[in-house]
Amino acid sequence: AVALLGIVAPSRALPWAALAGGAAVTLASTLADAAAIVRAQRVVLAVTLLGVPAALMAAAVAREAPEAAPIAALATTAFGVLVGLFAHSVARPFAAERGLWLAALTSAEDAVRASPPEVAVTAALVALRRAWPDAEPSAAAWLTAPPRASMVDRAGYPHALAERLPDDLGRLAASEPERTLRVEVLAALEVRRPDLRPLLGWMREHGAASATVLLDDDGPAGALLLPAAARRSPLTVEEARAARRLADALAGVLAVDASLARSRDRERAESARADEASARAEVAAREASLALERRAHDVARMAHRVRRALYSPAARIALEAIERVATRGVPLALLAPPGVDAAPWAACAHLAGPRHAGPFVVVDAADAADTGLVRWSDANTSPLALALGGTLVVIAVDALGADVQDAIAEALAPRDDAGDAPLGLVVASSHTVDVLVASGRITDALADALGDRPVALPPLAARAEDLRGLVLAALSRHGLHQRGEALGIAAPALAALLEHAWPGNDAELESTLVRLARAATGDRVEPRDLAAIGFTPQRVASGYTPEPPAIVVPRVRRASPRKRP
Repeated sequence: AVALLGIVAPSRALPWAALAGGAAVTLASTLADAAAIVRAQRVVLAVTLLGVPAALMAAAVAREAPEAAPIAALATTAFGVLVGLFAHSVARPFAAERGLWLAALTSAEDAVRASPPEVAVTAALVALRRAWPDAEPSAAAWLTAPPRASMVDRAGYPHALAERLPDDLGRLAASEPERTLRVEVLAALEVRRPDLRPLLGWMREHGAASATVLLDDDGPAGALLLPAAARRSPLTVEEARAARRLADALAGVLAVDASLARSRDRERAESARADEASARAEVAAREASLALERRAHDVARMAHRVRRALYSPAARIALEAIERVATRGVPLALLAPPGVDAAPWAACAHLAGPRHAGPFVVVDAADAADTGLVRWSDANTSPLALALGGTLVVIAVDALGADVQDAIAEALAPRDDAGDAPLGLVVASSHTVDVLVASGRITDALADALGDRPVALPPLAARAEDLRGLVLAALSRHGLHQRGEALGIAAPALAALLEHAWPGNDAELESTLVRLARAATGDRVEPRDLAAIGFTPQRVASGYTPEPPAIVVPRVRRASPRKRP
């Protein structure tokens, strides 16, 4: 062309043309990447078709009109820049299938990278569908876990089928260039490899031109099938490389999606475990609350045995003294006359003290089962362990052995910075602490913890105002238990009971009323019923004055052992 236009002589143009052609052939023969050679050919062809005519025209203008040579050179340079900018776009139609496959695969890859992991597969399939809107079947993404085939219809709506990939597709595709197995390769090998015929039949059945395997850390995770209906020529290496890049992008987002799915599964599992733990905690809290309510109910019922008939000054004074000591949280000693039940009075002290929400444990030292050191030494079942945070009540404390008494005194030692003892203590005895110490029936350690003076519980002889309520309540209760109906009492019979001195106190009164409930022939107790059980009133001696309740004064711990007379 240069020679024909008379720009230069043929003898000068041919060596340069031979040099350029030889350089191009040498470069092409040394490049290992066939796709790069194809791309370079397309770009050179596009530049040649667009740039060479312009350059020749500029050279001809400069030759005929030298004064216009600068303008022609400038225009040619500007046009060359435009050609360079649009060379790839111009060269695309020179690719196989007019470059539609490359453009579609590149667009699908961009869609994958720009989409969230959960919709990336659908975005890629939609981009591929736009390139071949009428191809049936369309491009499809097959996954192995869980087994399914994803595709989009002409309207762009995704569809999924629960189908499995052939087991040998991933293995065969992984050994092919760009991990892409082409139908024409299987067709060429089916004569020598009969084992490939089922796979070839499967790909033809699904209208696939190629299958590019998706790999993850564990191996093949699926395959990208491109439709054969849109192909007029075999798949090129460049197109196979673009398909592999798309498959790698899909595999990456699938790995991210799988990781997110596993994370969501773990989150749901942890949430379920948290909900289960919360439910168990609520059940445990409810059970603990019910246990506290039952415990409080039982203690309140026991304390009600004192409060249901609390009219006499002696009983009121004793209860006020007990509650006053209990609010201080210090050990409490009760001086209980024979036959007086100290447990209800101890229940009142527990409810008035700072540990009223804790356990209430009553131990009767008169029972041989509660006096042994073995039981008091058990870390889980000893009364000291059971009463932690609450109140321990010891009836007839002087019946315990010295080692058990010392263990109780040691358990009362404060264990926190506030100086609070881990449990409260209420002891009952028929003698004062000094008398018990003098007789050697209580240890110095426990005596120092209890103080010098107990709170004296009033005998029934000092509770004349309370007897009426006690008798009526007890007869009603025993009548319901033994006869199925409440039992009343005639006025003469009640007067006889009120005049009795009750030297046996609560125990004697309870025993008498139980026998009366059994012996009564009518719906109320009559004087004859008293005679029937052999009851003879013993009047209270004139001038009797009950001992007023004493307030506890904490005993100061002595540095030396107590001297006993």
